[in-house]
Amino acid sequence: MIKKRFKNIKKTKSFSKKNYYRKGFSLVELSIVILIIAILVVGVTQSSRLISITRLSTAKQLTQSSPVSSIRGLIGWYEATSEKSFSIEEPDDNFRVQMWKDINPQEVLKNNLVSPDLDSSPIFRSNCINSLPCLEFNGTKFLNNTVNFGSANQLSIFAIFRLNNVGAGIQSIISSKGLRVAENLAFTYGIDQSPVEKIYYASPKAESINSFSAGKLGAKVDYLTYFIDDGFSVNQYVSDSFSTSTTSVTGAKNISLFTVGAWDDGTYTQELINGYIAELIIFNRALKIEERKEVEKYLTKKWKIKMFDPAMCGQNCQYANFCPLSIIGSSTNFVAPGSGTASCDQAGYTGSISYNCQNGNSQASQNCSCATGYSQDGNYCKRGCKVSGVSGGTDISSVIAGSGSLNCTGQGFVGTATYTCGNDGAFILMTNCISTAP
Repeated sequence: MIKKRFKNIKKTKSFSKKNYYRKGFSLVELSIVILIIAILVVGVTQSSRLISITRLSTAKQLTQSSPVSSIRGLIGWYEATSEKSFSIEEPDDNFRVQMWKDINPQEVLKNNLVSPDLDSSPIFRSNCINSLPCLEFNGTKFLNNTVNFGSANQLSIFAIFRLNNVGAGIQSIISSKGLRVAENLAFTYGIDQSPVEKIYYASPKAESINSFSAGKLGAKVDYLTYFIDDGFSVNQYVSDSFSTSTTSVTGAKNISLFTVGAWDDGTYTQELINGYIAELIIFNRALKIEERKEVEKYLTKKWKIKMFDPAMCGQNCQYANFCPLSIIGSSTNFVAPGSGTASCDQAGYTGSISYNCQNGNSQASQNCSCATGYSQDGNYCKRGCKVSGVSGGTDISSVIAGSGSLNCTGQGFVGTATYTCGNDGAFILMTNCISTAP
């Protein structure tokens, strides 16, 4: 009985083993499976390529229909998706860009950017910010402009970029060519690195300005940044942090010769940016609020970079219900809900102002006062001089820096008195009132 059962077990095992070997795939079946996998891979690849083509086509349409082309004062517009941006319509990866063409439709003479040699030419990358093309400036590349636009008292610059790393010193996005001295009217817009690591804008005039963004910048992050310099104050905007304002007389800026991706002091090229630049837009005037918002909307939609808005960060956000505070003379741009004071900490201003912030709206009690040596001129405090020495007197007690004339209001005097007022506060009378006495 036991022997019989053992034989049955052996038969069962033999049967199972036989069936196992019969379950293997034939050569034809394997070929069909491989063919199906190949078809799926090709389909995914083609689908990915179609998505890339669609994304690029959309970016081109947004560029063509953007409000940038119709905003007055455009002196340079450089972007990497347009067919008109380079010497060939569809450059391949690793293409050396010796000319980044200005697509500004307002000017017949284009302010193209060119490299001095092949080694200094930025590298074209087809898949970059928002999977769209950009130029790689890897710490050795830069471009120079070609059209002299002289100087401008106002300036607005927008930039789309990504840093490879944040080190020491400055990485210049755009900078005037030549020495950074007051006589050259040089300006710089870039990243002031460790330990600051913020967007940096400087204009070395007699009253030099150093304006910084609010939050720190990091590597491998896509940024939309821009500033508006109206000649008396600078407003900085960065996609992931509060806007900031710096009040100071910035003076004329040299936009005749400038370098993108570095600073060329006339002898050496330094402060080279290590990262990618996808778009750069330059205006020789301060854009109005509605204009800058139109440009911002175009860039955020095209490059899929959101601008920071404390009102939209959610109830659990530490900045929920913060209020914007726009006070000339104070660097405080946003305040927490409730009441408080903001310091008038900008050059030319003194004191503090009280505010109240409720439901995202703020009200200020007053304006900042002018500091000693400054005089009110419209909405701003400007470097000024105390009027003195006018025969018979005049109806003005102080004047802003510069030259002009004063009415002779004293009894027995006629005409006007001319003067000059220096940045050091020195008042010099050039001509005086004329006496009518015999």
